[in-house]
Amino acid sequence: MTMLTDPGDIQRYRLVVLKHMIGLEVIGMTRRGMSATQAARKEFGITKRRKIDVYFEYCRITDQEPSQRICELRAESSAKRKQAAL
Repeated sequence: MTMLTDPGDIQRYRLVVLKHMIGLEVIGMTRRGMSATQAARKEFGITKRRKIDVYFEYCRITDQEPSQRICELRAESSAKRKQAAL
């Protein structure tokens, strides 16, 4: 096991963990207290409202690659929205 002691390493780890927490919230998990999407909105000034949009905006801001599963969920939801609009 490795111990993170460098402030840069700790910050990178924190960003990765926040990304995964937002991803879990997109899938449907909940937590007590401030949600990860609220924390990301507050810290990075994200104005998107939907959790999945916050996830992708967060990935863009922090230069992280979005997970394939979340990309598939986004494609499905946009297809459903287009179908409902017709």
